[in-house]
Amino acid sequence: VITSGVRCRERNKLVGGAGQSAHVLGLAADGKVIGATVREMFEAAEKVEAFREGGIGAYDGGPRGGRIHADVGRGTKRPARWWVGSDGVYVRGVPREDWPGWEVRAIA
Repeated sequence: VITSGVRCRERNKLVGGAGQSAHVLGLAADGKVIGATVREMFEAAEKVEAFREGGIGAYDGGPRGGRIHADVGRGTKRPARWWVGSDGVYVRGVPREDWPGWEVRAIA
């Protein structure tokens, strides 16, 4: 289920999106797979080369259940961003067992 795609700057600000959000450029989407854990969704996104080179984020989602963010980057050479949790903890290079909110399931 896609929960967020392209956003205008006003909507992006309203939802607390990053100032340089890939959503505003049409390069990102957030979504969830009902019944899947954050870990399962993140690992599926990792299999897509464009997402590995852009960014993958996983959120525990609070009462809405887990969800992920995936973007294809901006064609720059900057390192891919991987983060987990509502507070956006960067996790690239961090052992997965230490990632927060990892086993939260996506719900409807």
